[in-house]
Order: sequence, then C-alpha cells, then structure tokens
Amino acid sequence: MFYQWELFLVFALGFYQWFEKFTGLPHNEFLGKVHFWITFTGVNITFFPMHFLGLAGMPRRIPDYPDAYAEWNLIASFGSYITAFGLLLFFYNIYISLLGDKPVVKTAVMVKKIKAQDLGVNA
Repeated sequence: MFYQWELFLVFALGFYQWFEKFTGLPHNEFLGKVHFWITFTGVNITFFPMHFLGLAGMPRRIPDYPDAYAEWNLIASFGSYITAFGLLLFFYNIYISLLGDKPVVKTAVMVKKIKAQDLGVNA
C-alpha cells in the first residue's frame, strides 16, 4: 500500500488540513469525503493490478506489450479514469469553496488553541 501514500494521502489530507488556514474559506466536507473514497478506489484499481502484471513477467518501461497482459492493463486504465474523476471532483470542491462567501469564523479561543497546537502545547 506504499504506492498510494505519495499520490493520494499526503496531498489530499494536507491540502484539506491547510486550505481553511490559507484562504479563510471552508471547503465542502461531504465533497471532500466523496473525493477521498473515489480517489482511494481509483488509485488502488490503477496500481494493484500492476503487481499481478509483474508476477506474470511483464517487462517494465516498454512502449508495447504482448496481448497476454491486455486484461490487467485494461483494468489499470479503468482505475486511472476513476482517479481522474476524483481529481475533477477535487477541483470542483476547491472552485465552489473559493466562490463561497462564508468565511471561517475564528474566535480568540480557536486561535489560541491553533497556536498552542502548532507549538505542541495542550491548551
């Protein structure tokens, strides 16, 4: 499962964590969760069949492959389409968030807790 960390978890979780702090605008949490699961599914459908292709002896970094590997490559291609749809959903979520006019309301208590968390102190 290492292959999905780099493509998905670090980027998506980090972006959703810091988006409100950078822009002051909230993102749609429901769309964020849908984006998470669609992208998670797409990345796994894309990269998991490649393990079977490697075990079957498909050479890497070649422009063409024998027809024996066509089924697993078709499944991986389908997974990449799912991942691309998740990416479009991500951009749509950011688009509607940037057009939104509801800024995040921050009170003095919230700011104090955020600063304390950044310093590693429990407030």
